[in-house]
Amino acid sequence: MVPNDSLKVDEMFGDVGDILLGREDLHIKVRVIRLWKVSAFLNPIETSSIEMILVDVKSVFPDED
Repeated sequence: MVPNDSLKVDEMFGDVGDILLGREDLHIKVRVIRLWKVSAFLNPIETSSIEMILVDVKSVFPDED
């Protein structure tokens, strides 16, 4: 998707469903509804990753295009 000045802001973003493995050039617009840290297996004091649940406009309003 190539941004174009004549497009509305929402049309410049893809949907979460458009994410494909290996694709690096997708812009998505989401809301983070849950965020948490995952402790390292051998060292609970250390954080190994951060996980989150994302919602886009189609998840909130499925009939909207």
